Amino acid sequence: MNYSVCKRPNPIDKEKPNMYYATPIWSGMCGIDELAEEISLATTLTPADVKACIACFMQSIPKHLMAGQAVNCEGFGIFRLSFSVKEGHEKKEDVTAKDIEILRVLFRPCPKLKKQLEETKFAAR
Repeated sequence: MNYSVCKRPNPIDKEKPNMYYATPIWSGMCGIDELAEEISLATTLTPADVKACIACFMQSIPKHLMAGQAVNCEGFGIFRLSFSVKEGHEKKEDVTAKDIEILRVLFRPCPKLKKQLEETKFAAR
């Protein structure tokens, strides 16, 4: 993976002087068509079959996340929802859904994926 070096503010302490940081350089975007083609070459499925499976997969994940379930894609990782709250309350009965501020999807890679990613080579550009 390539990276460039950029000068920017300290992300933790904005009062500190600007420093240089490594910044990833993305070499493009891999879309569903490209993934479907690669997967079809490794299986007996056609690219259209693979795309249909991926589409169903992408429809199913949000349904399970919104139901409060974590989604374990064995061999890849676990997706789950998390959120931030505006503030705490002294009384339990004062806590409501209106306190929930930011909803986000978290991903925890499985050990095998983590190990594979540890082998990433970095190069300055």
